[in-house]
Amino acid sequence: MEAGSRNQVDARAPWQGNQDGKPKHFEFETSPIGDGDALLIAVEGELDLATVEQLKSPAELAISERRPVIFDLSECPFIDSTGLRLILHLHNGLSNGDAPSAPIAVVANPHIRKLFSLTAIDLRVGVFATRDEALDALKAGRGYETAPR
Repeated sequence: MEAGSRNQVDARAPWQGNQDGKPKHFEFETSPIGDGDALLIAVEGELDLATVEQLKSPAELAISERRPVIFDLSECPFIDSTGLRLILHLHNGLSNGDAPSAPIAVVANPHIRKLFSLTAIDLRVGVFATRDEALDALKAGRGYETAPR
């Protein structure tokens, strides 16, 4: 996946869609952030079973390159268990193995932050209100395992 790419997808599983039956809006953007070593994955729309597959390629790229990640969910109104599993997969992939760990930080709106707190994911993955806070945490080496509450 090229750095700085934006992908727009109309995603709908057979049981999903808007009230008028149209596919739900989903876009994501990947680009370098900070000094260029970190990867931004920004989601706009619902992150669920119908859309999560679109993010596996950039997640796997970050893991294989051991790049720190800012996963921006500030424009994501809903995330299901498949989206949460992707975040944990990314965290585990960046912190496992013999190579040095690469941190992950999540930017989330209050609704998503509450879900991360209820599921205790925020105890393993740093969750922040803004990209600047997340980037500062990555620079300080505390993108995960020391998440603020």
